[in-house]
Amino acid sequence: MVTRAPLSLCSVLTMLGLIVMGGETVSGMWVNGTLVPTGLIMASVPVLTGLAIASGIRWLPALGATVAILAMVIGSMNPIFITRLTHPEIGTLFWLAYVQVSGAAVALVAGIAATRHNYRRDRVPGLA
Repeated sequence: MVTRAPLSLCSVLTMLGLIVMGGETVSGMWVNGTLVPTGLIMASVPVLTGLAIASGIRWLPALGATVAILAMVIGSMNPIFITRLTHPEIGTLFWLAYVQVSGAAVALVAGIAATRHNYRRDRVPGLA
């Protein structure tokens, strides 16, 4: 039986950031009334990546960071998303977009830190 080291704090933060990203995508579609299959598939990618990180495979936090940066690059090409981020008077959609970007930022930074931690030779379990 192979035992894996417990997940580091950064791996857990990467998981949470990715799950928040996917959840906020679905919430934004729900508020708009535009729940479409393609949007749900796009929202499931960060969530499934976040859940896969729980398996403890060392390189998966790097994949999570890549998913976070790709989601934000694709989101920045969407003029509706940019409008939501730059107009706080919109209300709920502004805050949903803000939380989504925050989740992506957490997933990106924590994913890089978790990958670095996972490949250190002298790593201390559970830290960084």
